[in-house]
Amino acid sequence: MTTDLLRRAEPIIDDVTRRELIIGGAAAVLLVGACGGNGDDARTASPSTAGPAPEGWSFTDDLGVTVNLDGRPRRVVAQVSAAATLFDYGIAPVGVFGPTRREDDSAENAAGRLGELDRLESVGSAFGELNVEKLASLRPDLIVTLTYEPGLADARFDPYWYVPGEVQDQVEAIAPIVAIGVVGDPVDHTVSRFAALASALGADLRSESNAGARNRFEAGTADLRAAIAAKPGLTALFVSGYNENLFVANPDVAVDVAWFRELGLDVPDLEVAEGEFWETLSWEQAGRHPADVVFNDIRGQALTVEQMSAEQPTFANLPAVAAGQVGRWHFESPYSYRAMAAVLADLAATIRAADPAIA
Repeated sequence: MTTDLLRRAEPIIDDVTRRELIIGGAAAVLLVGACGGNGDDARTASPSTAGPAPEGWSFTDDLGVTVNLDGRPRRVVAQVSAAATLFDYGIAPVGVFGPTRREDDSAENAAGRLGELDRLESVGSAFGELNVEKLASLRPDLIVTLTYEPGLADARFDPYWYVPGEVQDQVEAIAPIVAIGVVGDPVDHTVSRFAALASALGADLRSESNAGARNRFEAGTADLRAAIAAKPGLTALFVSGYNENLFVANPDVAVDVAWFRELGLDVPDLEVAEGEFWETLSWEQAGRHPADVVFNDIRGQALTVEQMSAEQPTFANLPAVAAGQVGRWHFESPYSYRAMAAVLADLAATIRAADPAIA
């Protein structure tokens, strides 16, 4: 992984911690057609040179890649966020890559409900350490991950999240890869794309469980919009703290923050180059963007509000922090209707409890 990619996809921190981060970010705008991809970039991944049988399976992903198979994939291995998303629709993966547990053995938020599976093989939890041999032993029909690139033809870096470029050919020789985009369009688009993929993999989106989850998601969207409207002037920041720096998410790139702003939340523009995921602040600069509410990254590798408050006076003295107006940023939570409905409810509750005149 190059230094440039790390700068784009992760906060700039020490080399040891950098390998443990899973923070996305990219400058691209996804070019997706009605089937979810740019047909001009499409290629076909199929075990048959003659293409799939009439009863076969086909899906065009957000890199513009069309995967054709002779039948619906039954054995899916997926990056942890993608795996948890599909599981919320009833699609149980046989394997996963990416971190599912924290150092204290609690579940990562990206893992969602994967802990409910009796058996789930991991083929690599750390970035850059995907075990190709173990992946092959699981005999997947399909591999699912995220992408921070607009298309294969336009990709500047490794296009498949958590699939190192040096082993991409080996991975694709095992099974075709489908990637769902997490840049460009607000996150409700990502949610709808995963729902489409889950349906293609056999999920019944009209089932009581899945239809109910979608109803809660839609109601939660309306409720969050109403909560924001009821607090005119309320400003918010989404941050991730590490020992050396405080990183502030760019609402033009972070798909969930972009969506919250689309729903009316006042998230200030940042002083960053176009397409940069983060504005990097020294702790002395922590007060650069006054805000009424601070939403903090809840992933295992990021510092907690309590840790930052104890160790960094500039953070503890932020008006929002001093007033206790801090919330959870559910960064990299599953992109399902079920999971996102819970995220919306949590965000709305924090906003309703906040005073818009703190900053």
